[in-house]
Amino acid sequence: MPDLLRAAAARIGRDAAFSFLPFPEAVARARAARGLLIAPLGREPSREGDFTWVAPLLDVPQVMGTLGTAVDLDDARRLSRIAVPRGGVQERFLRDRGFENLLPVEEAHEAACALAEGRAQAWYATASQIAWEMAALGHAARLGPPVVTATAWLAASPDPGDLPLAALREALAAMAAEGAVDRAWRAYVPG
Repeated sequence: MPDLLRAAAARIGRDAAFSFLPFPEAVARARAARGLLIAPLGREPSREGDFTWVAPLLDVPQVMGTLGTAVDLDDARRLSRIAVPRGGVQERFLRDRGFENLLPVEEAHEAACALAEGRAQAWYATASQIAWEMAALGHAARLGPPVVTATAWLAASPDPGDLPLAALREALAAMAAEGAVDRAWRAYVPG
């Protein structure tokens, strides 16, 4: 994602600086500050007024990742623990469907470790994130069928200040049309 956003900024003659924070902290900071961007962020009704929605980045399948047999949503109900991003759309999605067997975590690496160490039997997140993080730990994740496909967004603080939102929107749309968004994303997905 940083490479994609850096390229979009370069297209409009701007530099981009990044801070990598635990997800809940990143969301809270972007909500409270002026003139910040956050990506990737799932767009959902409960967040609609909390951000200025700049541009959709790409559609990503949300799946159950395991180290054993691949599981679907129904199978996941029988597991003892499912790691999810704390405060993320995945946690809300499962809770809205009656799941109580969740292990909310602050960062993707924490979810990967919980799965690798057996503290969670599945991890519900984007297929690419699960594959990437588990490969980094030396494990091959088994990915279940897509539960839902969610659009990852570039969003800004409620008060975007002088951020060039229209120019970024246009740059990202042009990059998507050229296939640059897909190529940048595939660079992060193992296999």
